[in-house]
Amino acid sequence: GYGWYTGPATAAALALSVAAATGCAALFAAGTRRRLAASRALDDFAAGTRPLFAAVTALYATALVGLLLLTGGVLPTGLALGCLLFQARLLAVHGRAAGPALGAACAAEAAAVAAGLPGAGLAAAALALLVHAGAALSRASAHSRA
Repeated sequence: GYGWYTGPATAAALALSVAAATGCAALFAAGTRRRLAASRALDDFAAGTRPLFAAVTALYATALVGLLLLTGGVLPTGLALGCLLFQARLLAVHGRAAGPALGAACAAEAAAVAAGLPGAGLAAAALALLVHAGAALSRASAHSRA
């Protein structure tokens, strides 16, 4: 079977989480614009952006967990999938092609499945994309057009 399919309750929570993702992405964009204007050096910008990235990701994840609990969705799978989609959204909005990063995330999932850990595949993919997005979005060049 398809271990990633979690049913309509998880799909409903993910659909409802779009509003939270939009709000968190707007907070991230506003914060990075302020940091870009105030930064004196690229390292200064990156150091200030990493905690902001972590905070908006945690805020989105918290909202998604609440929605998954409210709808009766599958928590680990829904959370991993939602975080994958949120990171891809941030990368796409800030001018970074999400395709290569999603390819790497899929490779991480395939490796976990090949190792006999199908339940961990989606979590591995989400973690791989999270690491990539954190690095890519802490660069000032990712926000010059946002």
